[in-house]
Amino acid sequence: MARPRKERDPYREAIADLRQQVRELERERNKRLDAIAALETVVSPRRSRRRSARSGPAARLVRQASSATHTGNGNKPKSMPDAAALILREAGRPLHIVEIIEEMQNRWYQNRTALSIRGTLAGGLDRRVARGDGFIKPKPGVYALKE
Repeated sequence: MARPRKERDPYREAIADLRQQVRELERERNKRLDAIAALETVVSPRRSRRRSARSGPAARLVRQASSATHTGNGNKPKSMPDAAALILREAGRPLHIVEIIEEMQNRWYQNRTALSIRGTLAGGLDRRVARGDGFIKPKPGVYALKE
């Protein structure tokens, strides 16, 4: 017995098309944000030579994260805590884990769910907080770079 043919659902197709357009726009947005960041580093005035801005656990962590990237993968950091360090450095303020995850999904982890990222990221960040390795946790679910 032949199975009845499924009819196409125009609403589902429209939703799928819109989701694809959003993904393409997010990629374009990220490319432009990277270009802006590159231009800002060229144009911005030199920072004062304060010791705290260039040394300490947070500065070391950001240096490691920026140098520890995969090749050919859009400069994706090797670990999620390294990616969080880059995001927190750019934000310049403590961020809730949900904000960090959203930015990580936009940049590097488009194929992973927020829940899977959260499990890996929270464990890694909590380990580093416990060791005193570059991160602090001022409130539950909020992380900052240790200065």
